[in-house]
Amino acid sequence: KGGSGDVLTGFLAGLLARGYEPLAAAILGVYLHGRAGDRAADYYGQEAMNAGDLIDFLSEAQQEILGRDNG
Repeated sequence: KGGSGDVLTGFLAGLLARGYEPLAAAILGVYLHGRAGDRAADYYGQEAMNAGDLIDFLSEAQQEILGRDNG
């Protein structure tokens, strides 16, 4: 989807700003971005979802993988 690369770039920048090593940020960021996309597609439908919807599901994907509350 258009704009999803921008979401990924912003998320990766955030991970780097939090102190993640570049390789770890890339691996974790791409995986979580994909997971968020899967969740958004399940919720909205693949054709109806947009890049902004990924943002709504990044936190859930991160909680799922890291096993902690991000709030």
